[in-house]
Amino acid sequence: MIHQSVNSPDWAGTDTSSVETVGSGAAFLPPELCERFQSKLKSTFFHGYGSSEVVRVRPLFSRGSGGIRTDLGHKPVYESLGLLMPGLQARIIREDGSEGGVGEPGELWVKGGSDSQGYFDDEPGTSKTFTKDGWLKTGDIFIVDERGNYQ
Repeated sequence: MIHQSVNSPDWAGTDTSSVETVGSGAAFLPPELCERFQSKLKSTFFHGYGSSEVVRVRPLFSRGSGGIRTDLGHKPVYESLGLLMPGLQARIIREDGSEGGVGEPGELWVKGGSDSQGYFDDEPGTSKTFTKDGWLKTGDIFIVDERGNYQ
């Protein structure tokens, strides 16, 4: 919807004054597309990341003036999904299985008490995706910066 909106010939003349909040998820949103969209809307913008294995209904990350973590004085970064939400832990795991550091790409692993315990009747899938100590291996590559932004 965001891509179609900003690329529509009608976009420039569209009245968006009633739009208060916009959310995006399920796919990567390029920063330049986000900037073009937000430059017209002037509303709160959320870019969420989540998965079906995290069963509590909430995004894993929040950003924007209405985001959960702005009470910390944190300024969102366009290229980022923002800070980890309360109650979640995350690790960045390198290809060799070791834990990555700030600025290093690796697979995002999350843990937070609301994760699925595995896949019904699928032990091979469960053991591939979940660790014995409760970490969910997302399969997605992330980098975390020195301020805690996940991108």
